[in-house]
Amino acid sequence: MIEVIIPIYNNKETLPRTLYSLMSQLDQNFKVLIVDDCSQDDIFSIFNNFKDKLNIRYIRNEKNLGIGMTRQVGIDNSTEEYITFLDSDDVFFPHTISMFNNILKKRPGVNLVFTHFYEEESIGEFKDFSLHGNNDNYFWCHGKLYRVDFLKQYNIKN
Repeated sequence: MIEVIIPIYNNKETLPRTLYSLMSQLDQNFKVLIVDDCSQDDIFSIFNNFKDKLNIRYIRNEKNLGIGMTRQVGIDNSTEEYITFLDSDDVFFPHTISMFNNILKKRPGVNLVFTHFYEEESIGEFKDFSLHGNNDNYFWCHGKLYRVDFLKQYNIKN
């Protein structure tokens, strides 16, 4: 199973939209882990609003660690074979988990899945889909699926 790790620091305005995008997944075979990086915002109350709607857990860092270490806390606390990341101000399209699970069915035991993903940007009445990952020097953590044992075996840290 896949665990979607959502690192968050404050950003309570966008987290509900992110979680609603997970509720709208066509394939609900996944778990969610919110890792709160010692936010001043009340992130726990948002978690409480979704705990009956998603298979979701919440953990809170004792002190602010920054985004990289907060992602690592998520990896270290994952209970599933595979993880992916979703930032608290981003969304997954409804087919994202289906795509990942279909790949895992075809290639069980794969260590890493890297996919380009598209993001919709609305500018006035026009919508634009942009491919992330085009730039050789810039990659997003989204669109990747990691086998946790692979990360631990080779001591790969975020």
